[in-house]
Parts: sequence; C-alpha cells; structure tokens
Amino acid sequence: MTKEKNNPAINRETGEANVAAHLPIKPMLDENDNLHVHAHDSDSSLATSTMTPTVLAPDAVTRGMMGAASASVAAEPLGVNARATDKTTAKSRKKKTEIETLEQFILHAYSSKGRKVVLSGAVEKRIGHQPTLDAETFERLMTKSRGDLLFAVPRQLLLVARDLQTYPALRGAIREFVKMAMLAHPLFAKPPIVAAINNLPEAPSMIDALSALARSELPMELGSTGKPVTKAAQFVELRTNAVYCLAVWFHDTRGASIGELSDVLYRTLWSQASANLRKESDKLRALTELRDLASAGLACSEFQTAATVRIRQLDAALQDASQAKAEVSALREEIEQLHKTHNLLVAQLENQVQALNALADKNRTESQHQLIHLRDDLEQQRTRILRRLKADVGLIEEGLTALRREPPKIHVMDDHAERVADALRHEIKKLESGG
Repeated sequence: MTKEKNNPAINRETGEANVAAHLPIKPMLDENDNLHVHAHDSDSSLATSTMTPTVLAPDAVTRGMMGAASASVAAEPLGVNARATDKTTAKSRKKKTEIETLEQFILHAYSSKGRKVVLSGAVEKRIGHQPTLDAETFERLMTKSRGDLLFAVPRQLLLVARDLQTYPALRGAIREFVKMAMLAHPLFAKPPIVAAINNLPEAPSMIDALSALARSELPMELGSTGKPVTKAAQFVELRTNAVYCLAVWFHDTRGASIGELSDVLYRTLWSQASANLRKESDKLRALTELRDLASAGLACSEFQTAATVRIRQLDAALQDASQAKAEVSALREEIEQLHKTHNLLVAQLENQVQALNALADKNRTESQHQLIHLRDDLEQQRTRILRRLKADVGLIEEGLTALRREPPKIHVMDDHAERVADALRHEIKKLESGG
C-alpha cells in the first residue's frame, strides 16, 4: 500500500535537514524478504537500507514527483563530494542481486506476481548445473506458492521451462515444482484433474479436464494461508489462471498443438465468458476493449486456420459425397437390372421345374404301368414254366417206372425222354426270345 510520509533530507556534509512533505513511500521486499522503502521519485537519488528511512538529496526534494508537494524548508546546495556520494549510492541501489540458484529464480518469479519472467543465458548456465531442490528449500518454495492466491506464477514458470533445451534437468525441476504447486492447490484437488496432471491411463480428455476446472466452485480457503478469495472477480481471475496453466501443462505432457488448445480453451472458457454479452453495445464494448492484441490475433488466426481446414475438408467431403452419390446411382441401376435378370431366371427355372415335375409324373405313371405289365408277364412265365416242369417230371417218372419193370420197357423211357427234351428246348427258345 502506498502511504505518504514526511522524510528528512539530510545534507551529509553540513548536517542540515530538509523535510519533503507528502512524498509517497512504497515498501518493497528484496530477494531475502528484507523490507526496503522507496520514494516514488524517478529523478531523486535515494539511499535505501533495511527498515530505515530514505535519505533524499535537496535537489530531489525540489523536483519531487508529479503532483507531490515540494519541500517546505529550503536547503543549501551540497558540495561536490556529496554529489559524488549520492551518485555512487544510486548506482549501488540500481544494481540487482544476481540469481545464483533455482530457489532464487523461483522467488524472483513470485516477486513478479504473474508478469512475464525471462531466464537469461547467463542465469540459465549458473543454475543449470545444480538445479535440484532439497526438501527444506522445496518446502519454503511451496509455502511461497501458497501465497500466490490468484495462481498467476506457475504458468510463467512453465513457459520459461519449455524453452530450456541445454539443461533438461533444470527444465524437469521447474516442471516438477509447478506440478506439485498444482496438486497442492484446492482447485486441482478433484480426482479427474489429479489424474490429468499425472497423465494417468484413466485420465479424462483435455476438454473434460479443462471444462471441469473452468466450472469449479469458489473454495472456502486457498492453501494453508487461510486467506479466502472473497471477490467474484478475483475468483474468475484465479480460475482463468488455473485453466491456462493446465493448458500449458497439456501442451508439454500430451503434445497438444496451439490449434487444439485454442479450440479447447474456446469451448471451455472463452465461450462461457462471452455468453452473458446479450446487447450489441456490450459486444461492441468488449470487442473494442481488447488490449492484448497478440493473444487475440493468435486465437483468431488459429480459428481462421481451423475454419479453412474444415472448409477444405467439407469441400473434399462434398466431392466424395457427390462421387459416392453417382456410384450409388450406378449401383442402383445395376441392382435393378440384376433384379430383372433374376426375376427372368426365376421364371425360367420355375417353368423348367414345372416341366420336370410333369415329366416325372408321366415317367412315374408309365413306370407303374410297365411294372404292372412286367409283373403280369413274370407271373405268366412262372405259371407256364411251372406247368411245363410238372408235366416233364411226370413223363420222366413214367419212363423210370417203365425201366423198372421186368422186362424193362426201354422204348417207353426213350419216348418220354424225347418228349421232355423237346419241351425244354421249346421253353428255352421262348425265354431267349423274351417271350
């Protein structure tokens, strides 16, 4: 918070003091969380120290900030040595503490409060050789992350990490810290979102995970700090930062393209934000209040590219559909022709079947008649042959009887045998002729 304070401007050579009234004072923290107080005067040379008032030069008092009150007591000019001392002090104040460890870099990112963080090549080289964080340091950083109520820093860390190619261990350490920061935050506590962060096999799709996160309700508390987000606007910003962070995480872990992320973010976040714009004037105001032109241009470019691709796909699909329609028409005609041919063949087969059935009936009738005649002929032959055999047997028996008489009558036997032989020859001829 900015507050006004009367600061004494002390001449280091003469010991005289002037009072600079109503100069705004802003407390700031350095990398070691030491409190420094700075006057908001870009032109003044201020000497800073931990928990001590700022010493102002007389010329800084007379200049002051725009809108600040000038000093009420005039001061005598300082000597040459005093001016040289003030310049040296200003240079030492402007000199930044160099980042030597990964912990210092992450603390620097949190001090930026969500603004863009850049990791220079020199700093990357210094911290890239030993990027590991021990348990105590990791816990301190996690405590620091719990103070980020709007969750604005982790996404910036991910964006820095994804550009690190020389030191993969450093990239992995930053990503692991961001992962633990997400898992420790109440908004990411739902099991499906935890599974999505860990990229488990049962994890939901990107759109399902981001949609669940975008529909999250206002938690009672955030982290162990016990500081609630009470304003709706703050929670909207918190939820938006969380969705964006998870989207960047998906880009790294699932290889999601910019086009895919644009589509998913529109369906889960952006479209919901614009759904309440009913009036034309509200839409026009929102459209003309865009300030992040690069983001808007990128999103529109991705949508235009996606639309162009879909139009091409639609044109190709229409061509394929037209070709398929022509093929279907040709196939339909072929099917109709085949149907006609089939009907004709069926009719022919039915006629043939009927003819064959009639012929079979005729053959069956003729066979039955022929069988009857054959049976009759067979019966006649059997009767005739039986009668012939009986007669012949009688003649042979009479001949044998004549032979047994005393004296034997041989001529009777010869006569009877001759008659039997003639009868048998006659029957054989009839059988051979088919009679």
